Amino acid sequence: MMRNLYQTCKLVHGDLSEYNLLYHDKQIWMIDVSQSVEHDHPMALDFLRRDCVVMNDFFRKNKCYVLTTLKLFNFITDINILED
Repeated sequence: MMRNLYQTCKLVHGDLSEYNLLYHDKQIWMIDVSQSVEHDHPMALDFLRRDCVVMNDFFRKNKCYVLTTLKLFNFITDINILED
């Protein structure tokens, strides 16, 4: 979802946490996107890194496998990864 928001919508949430994710009918919905910044905002990459840290911390605490913050950040921002 973070990659799609960045690559397709050209946005960074900027305040992403488990409290901004809703689970309904076996789908996850991201909320509070109205305060997002465009990906070329001067602080966008700092906000994205913080979003990566916060989400990784949440999922790690819940015993989920997570990428390193750097790998997650690179996955989100890499324009060479194909959607397939």
